Amino acid sequence: MEVTKSTLKSDILLDDETPYDSLLTSLLEFGLTQNQARVYLFLSKNTSKSAPEISNSLKIPRTETYHLLNGLQSKGITIAAFGKPTKFQAVPFDKSINILVNNERSRIDELEKKSLYMISQWNMIPDTETDDTLIIENRFQIVQGKISIVGKLNQLISSTKKDVLLLGSEKAFMKFYHTDFIDTLKNANINRKILVSSNNNNPFIVDKLPAKYIKRFDDTLGENLWFLIKDCEEILFFIKNNENEEMLAVWTDSKTMLNSMKLLFNMIWKKAKQFENSQ
Repeated sequence: MEVTKSTLKSDILLDDETPYDSLLTSLLEFGLTQNQARVYLFLSKNTSKSAPEISNSLKIPRTETYHLLNGLQSKGITIAAFGKPTKFQAVPFDKSINILVNNERSRIDELEKKSLYMISQWNMIPDTETDDTLIIENRFQIVQGKISIVGKLNQLISSTKKDVLLLGSEKAFMKFYHTDFIDTLKNANINRKILVSSNNNNPFIVDKLPAKYIKRFDDTLGENLWFLIKDCEEILFFIKNNENEEMLAVWTDSKTMLNSMKLLFNMIWKKAKQFENSQ
């Protein structure tokens, strides 16, 4: 799908976040480093610039600036012009996003082609122990980074047999606005109960999902609290959810943890209120 200017326009910004900050963060998810994103955005809003001009404007060492420009050229989103000094300009933003998406798609296609071969090679290696040695309860897993967390969430939703309990702040839910997690949750043929701490009577998640599944509660537990319980068998919860840190979550099937968090959820659910536009 081609990314157009209309699809790039976001109608949600976090508190105190500028469009520049939002774009800078988003470009990191497209594989750019912090300084690569700064250089690209600078070039995208200016005429052609030389490396020394970029270095002086952004306060980045000149040697590093050349490395950053080379990296952006290799990604296909900046162009250099012959001359002294060499001038650089950004590929138009909408085209750059499409280039980055296609680069990532090509990388994923390569990985998929290798996956069957890797699995066949793995199956050729003999097992050293029987299944009796596997841990089957009280397990945990650290999940780091937005992409990995969304993948884990989609896996949990897809394997749900009965119901999902989901609790979080509106701010935490907004982190998933541009992912496929909400659509996965919407399309799953399961029972859902969702608690959102919000002062807004119409948060975006109410537009994405039937409001009858969603209740609101006063934010007394902290804006970064977020967890999902699947079939009272597995839970994923955030332990790091700050703007300036990479997202970090823990998955576990600990019965003690599950029972405690389900009890907390049910207590809040009883006192929570339906959104005014619920059907």
